[in-house]
Amino acid sequence: MESCQYISEGNFVNGLRRMITNKLPTLFLFWVELYRRNQLNVDIKILKYEYTLKHIMPQKCNQNWYDVPVYDTDENEVEDVDEMEHIRSHAIYEIGNIILLNSKLNTSISNGNFTDKINGKNGRKGIKDLANIRLTRKVIDNNTEWNELKIYARTAELKTEIRKIWDAGELPVEAIKVAAESGGQKKIRFAFWKKTLPGIREKNQYEMFTNVNSSTSNTVSGYFGIGGFHMSYTANYDKTRVEFILDKSEAEQNNWMSIRFHGFIILLRMLA
Repeated sequence: MESCQYISEGNFVNGLRRMITNKLPTLFLFWVELYRRNQLNVDIKILKYEYTLKHIMPQKCNQNWYDVPVYDTDENEVEDVDEMEHIRSHAIYEIGNIILLNSKLNTSISNGNFTDKINGKNGRKGIKDLANIRLTRKVIDNNTEWNELKIYARTAELKTEIRKIWDAGELPVEAIKVAAESGGQKKIRFAFWKKTLPGIREKNQYEMFTNVNSSTSNTVSGYFGIGGFHMSYTANYDKTRVEFILDKSEAEQNNWMSIRFHGFIILLRMLA
């Protein structure tokens, strides 16, 4: 029997303050960028889900950051060495300390102080040279220094927008685990595809999934009239995935199709 779990308020808030993997913050930041552009009626087609994640305050704070004051969540400056280390080691992984860049920074710049990290040094590019999304540009344009207070404020700002995007305004105090009734998972899958498939068809200009009907299976496949290629879209309770099947015997043909449909794969991820 399958089941699903609804995230609690504590899970949500603490999760944004402890982003220790790259995939989830990358997804969140990309979605917030899309959300802001939609609010401003700015074209989103130029965006590609191909960004490098970077911590503004580096994961391994070095001598370049030792002179930056440490603040707790009550905005008090901390002087105890052990407490300073504890607070900073946690603040580094808040979503407010994370940005997306077009490509990687040179190691010496990545570990540099805030000014060098933004502007670059000795001919090496800084964040401002590798930032083409509004979320990152806002950090550059609005800050001349960076510390825990900046991180807390940005985390709070992003949290508000993430709530709006995922309709998470009111979450339960405790996580609720719900077991599916007998046959219930099939009804849920059918309802999911009934709601999702029209959007997939529309976004793809009705070139794929037009002959695919709502199903009780967790996987549907779309074909584009070319032998050896198809797309499978799988939705489970806890995650979704898109599989692009390249089954031509010649590698060049597979590579050409991979490039052609790269944008569509990103679109399906966004719709998940």
